[in-house]
Amino acid sequence: MEKLTIDPDFSQCLPGPSAEEVKELRESLKHDGCLDTIKVWNCDGADLILDGHRRYKLCQKLDLPYRVERIELPDRVAAFEWIFQFQSGRRNIPEAKLKRLRGKWYNEAKKQRGGDNRPTGKIPPNGPIAHSEHLKSQPQGTAEVIAKQTKKSAATIRREGKRETVLSKCSPAFVKAVDSGKAKVTDREIGELARLKPQQRAQAEQAIIKGKSPAHALGPHRPPVKALKGAEKEAYDARQQIKIWHETIGRWLGKPPTIDNYRGDWPSPKGDRVVKLAVEFYEALKVWEKDIK
Repeated sequence: MEKLTIDPDFSQCLPGPSAEEVKELRESLKHDGCLDTIKVWNCDGADLILDGHRRYKLCQKLDLPYRVERIELPDRVAAFEWIFQFQSGRRNIPEAKLKRLRGKWYNEAKKQRGGDNRPTGKIPPNGPIAHSEHLKSQPQGTAEVIAKQTKKSAATIRREGKRETVLSKCSPAFVKAVDSGKAKVTDREIGELARLKPQQRAQAEQAIIKGKSPAHALGPHRPPVKALKGAEKEAYDARQQIKIWHETIGRWLGKPPTIDNYRGDWPSPKGDRVVKLAVEFYEALKVWEKDIK
């Protein structure tokens, strides 16, 4: 059988299956054999696996035959795009998996393009991203190109790229905990990990893996808050309260809280008044926030 190569960038861009899923796959392979082809891309003479990493490993362990399907691609950017399109077409694919894929895709495209090159013109009509040369020729930024393909905002793509950059520096155990959902860490908290020294980051990661909250794990490594007094403290407290109100109203309304988003979309006369008051309060908060800065 042909020897295939597992590229860490490709194999790690999707979190691995659970122990139960591996057990089910093993039993299926023993009973039915490897029915699906293993998708590979030939890069510099090596057949890099795009899909089927787990099946390939199990087939090797069980000494089972497998079939290979070669995908013609021009470069690694196109390879990441192919993996994303292939995986996103599957049913019940967790958003966490797609988030990591988009982040790796963006980082690879940015590297080949020589930066993000943010847009100065309009985004052209939809069309597949063929490879890095296509990216280089586009009048819009790398993030905008991928955002168009994935139906996300460019800001989201950039944020996911930064998140993936940080995770690439973290321990495999921590990344696994984040992927599985065991570690409940926000993108902002992952960004905080990037600013820590290696030893501090390792300590915070271990604390989160053991079940401590990210706030508790990161707390000892956060810079001390400057002691505020008088008007400066009042302004700080007011900004914090505004932030809480913003988040509360946003969660309650479920949409960006503007009058236009809710006009003609309120469930009842009573609901109309309540939502209208919330939106007006939200707008007033923005004015107040400017006044106290």
